[in-house]
Amino acid sequence: MTGNAVKFTGQGDVVLSIRAVAHATENQYRATLEFSVRDSGIGIAADKLEHIFEGFSQAESSTTRRFGGTGLGLSISKRLVALMGGELQVESEPGKGSRFYFTASFDLGRAEPVALPPLTVEGRNLRALIVDDNPMARQVTQSIVTSLAGPASAWLMATPQWHAFSRPRLAARPSTSCWSIGTCPVSTAGK
Repeated sequence: MTGNAVKFTGQGDVVLSIRAVAHATENQYRATLEFSVRDSGIGIAADKLEHIFEGFSQAESSTTRRFGGTGLGLSISKRLVALMGGELQVESEPGKGSRFYFTASFDLGRAEPVALPPLTVEGRNLRALIVDDNPMARQVTQSIVTSLAGPASAWLMATPQWHAFSRPRLAARPSTSCWSIGTCPVSTAGK
């Protein structure tokens, strides 16, 4: 599913997410997870959705010529999900992308939880500012920074004027660390 999302998304995002929808209880050692692949790719027309899970089927014949493939991926995925007791589902809109998702339940081990020491940063009150023009990169970075260091603010983009004004002032404060982390845009469309 993720491979299809990448293949059919020329520009935009592909997001793989896993979230717990049912947690283990004291007497039941099972958890149910929802797996979701969302893309901002070409999307699928509503009248084609019922056929995309059939073997050797793609939403459009032009899709096969343009992107390649046998049309077996979703059929196999649907069968694998069914073997795990789930049902593969799809939401899609042409030109806006698709979301393929399913739930599956898993038995959990009965190991005793291990207490980890809390992450400390020597009592400093940390503040973080994340600036990125990619909404998904901002969200992921903000989530990581918040989990490690506390609340973080995220902004769309910093202009060169913002850097010229803010960076020297932040660096001049002795208790302030300025980090600049760059990410590389990756295009895998059609590969």
